[in-house]
Amino acid sequence: MEKETISIPLESWYELAVSGIAPAVKTTLDGYSMQPLIRRKKDLVTIVPLFRSLKKGDIVLFRSAEGSYVVHRIWKIRGKQLQTFGDNCWKADAWIDRSQVYGLVIKVKRNNREWMLDTLLSRNLGRLWQLIHPARFFYKKVRNRVCRFIRNA
Repeated sequence: MEKETISIPLESWYELAVSGIAPAVKTTLDGYSMQPLIRRKKDLVTIVPLFRSLKKGDIVLFRSAEGSYVVHRIWKIRGKQLQTFGDNCWKADAWIDRSQVYGLVIKVKRNNREWMLDTLLSRNLGRLWQLIHPARFFYKKVRNRVCRFIRNA
């Protein structure tokens, strides 16, 4: 027997999460900011209401100051303030309040494989990926120039 699926607005899901009765949500993401870990509209992520304190390296769903929903990795924590950083971004986001965080991304599914993201190893690998972002930036810049040179040759 197949489970029934319901569709609710994210705001309604958040209200359920705050009260402690929200179910886990599985969805695809619309942006490119978490590539290569999470591919746009291809990989299925599982988001759960917060059930523990947040840690550096966690991937969270939050609402930005502009009102959009964002999934990024926690880069820094300062009291009740968090700074996030997308895995495919070149600079960290603005500081946000902990209350703007809606949920925790605990799993990603690609094809028929699943990776747990709520582990110490996963958080540390993600932070390492972010720490080497200057080298990634340099690599992309060189690669783009080489490709442009080849196209124009």
